[in-house]
Amino acid sequence: MDNTLHNGQDQRLTKDYILVTVAAAAYLLHMLRNITELYAVIPLVISATCCLFYLSKKIKVDSTGCCALIIFILIYFLPIFYSFLWYPNESYMVSFGRYLYIIPFVFLCIYAISNIAVFLYLLKLYSAFIVLGGFSIFYQIVFGPISWFPDASEREGLVRFSSLAGSLTAYGIFAGLALPIIYFIFENKFIRLFSLFTVLIAMLCTLQKAAIVNIALFLIFLFLSGAVINKLKIIGFVVFILPIAVFTFYYLDVSYVVATVDNILRLKEGSGASDVSFSQSILDRMWLLPSQLYNLHGLEGMIYGVGMVGGSGTLGFPEYPMAHNGVFDLLFIGGILNLLAFSAMVFFVLFRLKKLKRYCSPYGFPLKVLKVSLFVYLLLLVNMIFAGPLHVQPYGGVMFYAITVFICLRREEIKKFALGTHT
Repeated sequence: MDNTLHNGQDQRLTKDYILVTVAAAAYLLHMLRNITELYAVIPLVISATCCLFYLSKKIKVDSTGCCALIIFILIYFLPIFYSFLWYPNESYMVSFGRYLYIIPFVFLCIYAISNIAVFLYLLKLYSAFIVLGGFSIFYQIVFGPISWFPDASEREGLVRFSSLAGSLTAYGIFAGLALPIIYFIFENKFIRLFSLFTVLIAMLCTLQKAAIVNIALFLIFLFLSGAVINKLKIIGFVVFILPIAVFTFYYLDVSYVVATVDNILRLKEGSGASDVSFSQSILDRMWLLPSQLYNLHGLEGMIYGVGMVGGSGTLGFPEYPMAHNGVFDLLFIGGILNLLAFSAMVFFVLFRLKKLKRYCSPYGFPLKVLKVSLFVYLLLLVNMIFAGPLHVQPYGGVMFYAITVFICLRREEIKKFALGTHT
């Protein structure tokens, strides 16, 4: 009887692994749409098809979290109707496709990520694609641009390359989300160190301010949440190892690393003359860039939302100015209601993570899983403020909804895992 039960559980887990792998990989390989436009619909079709395998499955979910998720999704759909009220003459086929792109994957998460093992597997799968994206940057540095990637550009006299993760600015943001996953969840020490080294170097090679900021945020989160011994390790890394590494890179004139550090710290005379300063870039995203949307759509547009046009280039309207600020993007897409719904969803997840933490033993693996979820969530939110609505993009959406759905719906599963009663 027990063997039959375990065999049934193993078969269900195997199915979950396979379907999650196929669907997530389809989204994480979204750059293939540059080879054929047909690929743009493949992730949606694959995720929707995978959901069909669960039609007869009864799922147990947390009722409070389920209600919160339903309300969030319903409000998420409202800007579609706002679009026709504000800009009825625009063509919305592309923008609706981008806005709803990740939704089939959300429903797959509801069915497939019913077990802590599947959740951890998806986090590792995401990190594996980030490592692969790092190698796509290294390849281009050595052999030149990949023809079906977005065009390269120049900064600090060096070429900036896009990656498998997306545009020029994608890797520095989305690779940061993989750092806590690799650090805490990867069991094999060699694979963990190799993956961390690959991702960190690739982030530096993007010549992005966001890459440096995400690395710094990761170290800060580790310091604030770790044991005393870990705090000492981080202090030692920042005070001793990092300065020595930077000095070594400068001495050896490792061009991409030197240019990235110069771009942030302005260590060389005339450094960054072709680019705005780090502080100015932050200030621009706080109001200067969003103010262009305010001038275009007005106060009513910010209060009620104007629909897809409010998302500008992110949602397929590059002719409209971009806010480069996720808060204002949410406002101009769906108004105050949209921002409140997103904020409420985020606070619900963070509050639940805090509540679940009390069931975990100090420094045990369940606590690490909750820490990873918290770190990834916070990194995603911080980056949204200065980058835009990352949860509508493939890499950001996979991480945001995987964590949101699992924490909202699987409270008892996580509780059993934390208490050691998980089977």
